[in-house]
Amino acid sequence: MPEWRFDENYPDIGTALALVYGDMLSRTARKFEQVFLKNRIAFLNELDAGLLPAAPAGGYVAFSLANEEVDGVELAAGTVVNAESEDDDVGVIHYRTQDDVYVSPSSLGALFHTFGEEDFIARLDRPGGEWAPCVLFDVKRENLQRHELYICHREALCIRGEGRIRLFFFLRGELALPEGILEALADPERAEFSYYTEEGYETFGCCRAETDSVLLVKEQDQPPFALTELEGREGYWIRCVIRSAEPSGILDFPVCPSVPGAAGWSRT
Repeated sequence: MPEWRFDENYPDIGTALALVYGDMLSRTARKFEQVFLKNRIAFLNELDAGLLPAAPAGGYVAFSLANEEVDGVELAAGTVVNAESEDDDVGVIHYRTQDDVYVSPSSLGALFHTFGEEDFIARLDRPGGEWAPCVLFDVKRENLQRHELYICHREALCIRGEGRIRLFFFLRGELALPEGILEALADPERAEFSYYTEEGYETFGCCRAETDSVLLVKEQDQPPFALTELEGREGYWIRCVIRSAEPSGILDFPVCPSVPGAAGWSRT
């Protein structure tokens, strides 16, 4: 009616009718919105589906000690750990550790990763213990892999002047080696033979492959062998560093240094 006005403070018959209609319409709308949920529940009931059982919440927690002087502490499984919830109504949440934990003042000193097929070893952290963002399995880093053979003798390698050392390599007790191995060992681009002096390792003046051995020649003007101790053994040392294992396959056969007569020498 034109004379009716909607005023909740001074209601008339029109205001009363509008409020009644609004209440009925809102209840109808709420029931209609529940139709989709009821249909979904009915569909799941037809599938005989049910709710999964309740599962406990989980997470990760880090423990620390008061200082580095404190010894490690063992925490038994079931130790209660409290956490503040972001929901004010929930408050403090109580967790229990699942396994035994040993808290130690030790820290990670270095991190390495290896590639067996690529013959590659790299260090991820920086020298000095500094940590920075890094990419796992990054083959662009410096390759720390080394293949070195050391030969030591207390008397036979005491060479001061010119000398010749002939090395025989045995494969399973026999003198037959794969083709190209001796040539690869004598190739300075793939292998390097040196001996220890007072100034460090000195490359032999000559290294050549012969029919059944590798001949190392120390020139007269080269410094003499120096007595030193490596890995708890004192003597005169020869070192062979493999620079490239391809394509000769130098690393594919086992060397047996304990075979009698595996090394021969002549000196002046």
